[in-house]
Amino acid sequence: MPIDVLPGEHGGPRTIISGPVIGIDTKSAVNLGDEATGLAENRWASLQNMRLINGQPVRMDGSTLYATSFVMPDNVAPIAAYSYTNSDGTQIWVAVSAAGIAYTVAVAGGAATFTERRNTLSAAQVFMAGIQVGDYMVLTDRTNGHWKWDGTNFIPLGAKMVSTFEASETWTGGTANTTTYRQGIQSRNAAPVDGGTVNLERTITDTNFTTGLLLAKAYPTTGTVVARIHFFVNLTNQAQLDTALSFIRFGNAADTVYFQATASLWGTLAAGWNEVFINLTAFVSTGAPVWTDIDKILIRTVDTAGGAQVSAIYDDLYITYAATEVMPPCAVNSELKSVYFAGDTTTNGRSAFQFAKAGGPDQFDATAFNQIKEKDGTNVSGMFPFYNQLFLTKENSCHSISVSLTGTVYPAYNFDLQQVTTEHGCTSHRSLLESDKKIYMHWRGRFGGTMDRRRSTCPTTWSPRYST
Repeated sequence: MPIDVLPGEHGGPRTIISGPVIGIDTKSAVNLGDEATGLAENRWASLQNMRLINGQPVRMDGSTLYATSFVMPDNVAPIAAYSYTNSDGTQIWVAVSAAGIAYTVAVAGGAATFTERRNTLSAAQVFMAGIQVGDYMVLTDRTNGHWKWDGTNFIPLGAKMVSTFEASETWTGGTANTTTYRQGIQSRNAAPVDGGTVNLERTITDTNFTTGLLLAKAYPTTGTVVARIHFFVNLTNQAQLDTALSFIRFGNAADTVYFQATASLWGTLAAGWNEVFINLTAFVSTGAPVWTDIDKILIRTVDTAGGAQVSAIYDDLYITYAATEVMPPCAVNSELKSVYFAGDTTTNGRSAFQFAKAGGPDQFDATAFNQIKEKDGTNVSGMFPFYNQLFLTKENSCHSISVSLTGTVYPAYNFDLQQVTTEHGCTSHRSLLESDKKIYMHWRGRFGGTMDRRRSTCPTTWSPRYST
């Protein structure tokens, strides 16, 4: 198979490889001189590709074995895995099993180390799409909504972690629970005796509950639309919980000035896990506390005398925006000009995309969505950043979006939505990739190219490059 090196257009070399090349041989040994064990005819030993890490081109070999073992700890097959690069340049994977358990995966020396981050996701649809936005890895699907890995925690988009209840945190009272938990690998258990009380306490000196993450707005503490405190509590014999005397409290170190919400404000509590949301304005204040300076968390569990004792397990305490300010569930996502985009919303129509604030993926406004011109009743099936535009697909159409942020204030960004073609579309968001200034995608059982930037048009006929 000859390799010719010829002059290129700009004075550099141009390499031409002639001959029928079918693809990569991933099974045979790389032993070109041994016909018995060597590569299959007309196949490559490896492919060399490039990817961007923190804006820098990095080689990615197609035949490189990332890890010698990638068996999920729960022995269930992985259904999604996305690469995340943190601020110090370390690459970490976020992987989700078919059972709905999310893990962070670090690889060293060819061996994968798994850290469980959450085990309560719906297994029906587990993260159809993932994209890194700034220091976040944001994952989304139609069932679980939008979740982010911020380098330490795996929490919903729009939330800021207050306490994980992990071993790295110092709590007094109760006991650590490494058997029943919702996040990480540990929770905190409070099991009072008959008619007794258990206090869980933690010092969080000078903690501001109002500051938003990245460029997102602060968490509102006044008005009709305010932030919420969130936590999980697992109850046994929940009828024995004294809801008038049990509470969660945030205040000063001396526990004399504080915000408090009794368990009567935690909603209808049942046996097992309960997800609790409490508006900040629902907390009753003692003294003159401020949400910008919290020094202590106190969670009190009180058992009603008589009957079987109540047991409470607490986990995953964070602050989040009001429900109306959290982006609705979507199937696909992408990023352009530091703006987080998502498509296939379940509230604003099946033919729409929505977007967060530039540089602040946590902040969402309910008016920040646009309908796609081609309303053919099919879902948004793919999004892909392509130079200065966002390539958007449906099952039977392709579109491009460009956005101008100059002189605008979120959500009033200037969008230009153009229809590319209605002759084909994209079946799988995960199949979208760029090569040779073209975007390739999977559609109706085959792969093909579209959106050639050199022509800024789509081919008028479908020309499959690869066959499945």
